[in-house]
Amino acid sequence: MVEKLAGEYSQYLKKTDIGKEINPICSSIEEMMARLEEFESLLVTVKIDSNSSIQQNIPQILAQKAEFDLLCQRIDSLERFVATVNENLNTMEKTIEIAEEELNVTDYSIKGLLKPLFNKSKSTNRPRSNLENGEFKTPILLKTSDYFNSESESVDKS
Repeated sequence: MVEKLAGEYSQYLKKTDIGKEINPICSSIEEMMARLEEFESLLVTVKIDSNSSIQQNIPQILAQKAEFDLLCQRIDSLERFVATVNENLNTMEKTIEIAEEELNVTDYSIKGLLKPLFNKSKSTNRPRSNLENGEFKTPILLKTSDYFNSESESVDKS
């Protein structure tokens, strides 16, 4: 039975052209090997380029770190300055609102400003006032000299 099977396989191999079936596979393998070699050379080139780029750019980036840190400090100082100005603006707006209530000023024309002076009926029931111990206390405002140098207009102080 083994001899018969071997004989049939030999006849099959003689009748079929193995070269026709194997040649496309071999050429496909050769093409894949060529592409793999191209990819490998491309990978080596990219690796060399990235190493040289890193070696050149990292020192330049590190050299800029001090300037970047200074810029971050200036931005932080500017943010604190803007917050302080905003606080002062809110304080002044509140003070003006209270003053307008005390003077009964509702419009900003000359007539509206003079109206409280000639109005005989004054209300004695005023809940809000800018007076402390009978005197007007000026709100504490920022000093720009604390934030800006006279030489350069940069934000210095927090």
